[in-house]
Amino acid sequence: MRAGAYGLRQRRVLILYPEGERSDTGKPRVFRKGAAILSIHEQAPIVPVAIEGFYDAWPRHKKWPKLANLSLVFGKPILPPPLSKASEAAYEKWTAELKDRVVGMWQELRREEGKSTEL
Repeated sequence: MRAGAYGLRQRRVLILYPEGERSDTGKPRVFRKGAAILSIHEQAPIVPVAIEGFYDAWPRHKKWPKLANLSLVFGKPILPPPLSKASEAAYEKWTAELKDRVVGMWQELRREEGKSTEL
């Protein structure tokens, strides 16, 4: 977290996977609050990204990836709430909003590819 905050203060791009690990089913998992904490405390916008096909390319139970098609969609940047609102409740709300956006984009990618979007 400290290294991420330092990089953001240096105006660097920080890429985080808010789930913290690869899915064991290919479906979105619980988002952790680290991205929300960094975003709020450093007042850094978040650009949500959804990736479809990564599970097919590198399932969690496989040692090495294989060639596979991936689809990505980048959402519009979203601005964090003011630092004065920083609290556990704010982190949870911001994490939930991020997950809603990413999962919505992911479901849209799956619809475009004709795949089931049930979670």
